[in-house]
Amino acid sequence: MRQGISLVTAAPSNNRSGAIAVTLSAFVRITRETGELLASAMQIAIATRCRMPGRF
Repeated sequence: MRQGISLVTAAPSNNRSGAIAVTLSAFVRITRETGELLASAMQIAIATRCRMPGRF
């Protein structure tokens, strides 16, 4: 995640479209990673809910 942010800060200010493209690609990568984390967390929650129905 931090690689995309460092790429954005390293981009020159006159290359605005390039910086926007890097920002968008970093945002998409972070969103995809967050989505995968949320999906795995939901799978874990569903698995634990099936195993322990009394806790939820």
